[in-house]
Amino acid sequence: MMASTSRRMILPMRGPDVYAALNQLVEGDAVYVRNFLEPDAKTSEQLKHLVLVAHYCYRSFDLALNGLHHLGRRGVVPAGAPGQYMRIVQTGG
Repeated sequence: MMASTSRRMILPMRGPDVYAALNQLVEGDAVYVRNFLEPDAKTSEQLKHLVLVAHYCYRSFDLALNGLHHLGRRGVVPAGAPGQYMRIVQTGG
């Protein structure tokens, strides 16, 4: 997951806006998330922590939703929690 990125044009291809970018990633911060494609390899507590960190630290709402989905399947959170979370994210509150 890329936590932040910076894109800029490389000389000599530069226009009036030095921060404009075509497709050149100049720098970025990446966060490695272990085994999020294998939710059964995580305990429910680990998934809960992943949801919180993904949402509050990295604003990775899709990863948080994925964790909520698996927690719902396990019966750890109410079945409607993923849908409620989506509504909260989409409406901003």
